[in-house]
Amino acid sequence: DPVVALVASSIVGGGYLLIFKAAKRRLSHHGSIAWSSLAMKQRILAESLVGIKEVRLAGTERLYEQRLHDVTSRGFRSEARVGLYGDIPRYALEAMSLCALLALGAFMLLRRD
Repeated sequence: DPVVALVASSIVGGGYLLIFKAAKRRLSHHGSIAWSSLAMKQRILAESLVGIKEVRLAGTERLYEQRLHDVTSRGFRSEARVGLYGDIPRYALEAMSLCALLALGAFMLLRRD
């Protein structure tokens, strides 16, 4: 039945498009956060290592440790979200396809009667 095939393909295709757009936006956002976090971490480490003598004399080790901890934890959270948002679309599409197949089967059974 061409109508059923068209409806099923439009449901799956539309769902794929929506999931892809949402995942792409979030992946892009958290990817840029993770990237900037790595750059910031490198800059903090470079600053502290270049002026290690001044840092030790001024007693600002805790400041650098805290800055490094904040940047690192922000980067780790974003990297974890990138991994999560990379996996979610697959499972969402599988669930959506299963629901569409079940609905299609129920529709065809009801239509046949």
